[in-house]
Amino acid sequence: MKFKFIKSVRTGIEHLDDDHRKLISHINSIAELEQFADTTAIIDALLEFKEQLAKHFQGEEAYLKAVDYPKLGHHIKHHEEILDALDQLMRNIQEGKPIEGAAADICYHELIMVVLQRDMEFMNWLADRPEFKK
Repeated sequence: MKFKFIKSVRTGIEHLDDDHRKLISHINSIAELEQFADTTAIIDALLEFKEQLAKHFQGEEAYLKAVDYPKLGHHIKHHEEILDALDQLMRNIQEGKPIEGAAADICYHELIMVVLQRDMEFMNWLADRPEFKK
């Protein structure tokens, strides 16, 4: 396994962290495909990853709405930007344009880790509320 879910980005919210683990597992599958598969298989895996990521974002946004997170709109916009970046990555691969590094590396470092770091902002907000329970 190339990519791991590191402690420093765990939210402590079980269903969100489970999603994050599954997303990283999927990225590991993409990394394996990149070694042996053709572009079509990689794009298919990236499309499936995007579907899983979008579903995760919907669940996270619902959670943030339920706890009345004041920066929900900004968080949703960030999710949209991440999905747009993933679309652009897939277009570049399909069109044979050069990408900086492997698709799995980009998904992990520039998409997932950025998302998890942004999640720490709402985790800090939640931690300041005594009524918050994980």
